[in-house]
Amino acid sequence: MINLPPEILLGIGELLEKQSLLACLQVSQDWYYALHLTVWTTISKQHWIHPAFPLRQWTPLPDDATPYTDAQKKRDTKILRCLQQTYSLTFHDNKSLRSTGIHIRLPTQIAMSQLHAVVQRTSNLVRFSLVMWGRGPSDYILSLILKLLYEMPRLEAVEINLERRRLFPIKRHFPLFAKLKEIRIEGDWYRGVKTVGPAPDKIMPWKLQHLTIDCLDMSFFRYCPNLEKLSFNPKFSTLALPKIS
Repeated sequence: MINLPPEILLGIGELLEKQSLLACLQVSQDWYYALHLTVWTTISKQHWIHPAFPLRQWTPLPDDATPYTDAQKKRDTKILRCLQQTYSLTFHDNKSLRSTGIHIRLPTQIAMSQLHAVVQRTSNLVRFSLVMWGRGPSDYILSLILKLLYEMPRLEAVEINLERRRLFPIKRHFPLFAKLKEIRIEGDWYRGVKTVGPAPDKIMPWKLQHLTIDCLDMSFFRYCPNLEKLSFNPKFSTLALPKIS
């Protein structure tokens, strides 16, 4: 029998409908490997603040780096195989987690270059969420992550909520948005498009069905004939909405 590590118990606990006093679970070796892959299908915001979560200490070595030890090779092989099973990846920084009342025992969080390395190896993602209310990623890292998301064939939903007071040119990533069914964009991190009017005929309409946004940027609606749900949260918008008397 093999004792499952804490991160697997954490994943199993998230699937339970009610609170549980489960502290130890023993399974056969075959079940161990089956459960190990299943747990990694979803990487939630709670995983990143768990002291035993493997990705907190894991940084893949480049191909031209010093040769791995056998232990490093074995560890990386397991992690890479598990990341291929991940369909949902959520990362919230410490500041945003504290705002929701989540207690954080770890004083530091992973570097954005490390998050990029993880995203680079989750090619089967369906959902991705990045929420950072503290120091967010640089333009360079943010561009790399968005480019990786564009190349993922199964991706359907993206959430990006950043407060960094730097205007990122969002139009260059419209090809990514065109392939998604759901987008949630919040914060003061991007610069919208001022042009208002019908979408050019040569541009294919977006697949987008659900849109959440906090700046009323008309450029989005030019491309969204299939939009079914719109949520508008004017947190950073300067638009003056008329009062209803």
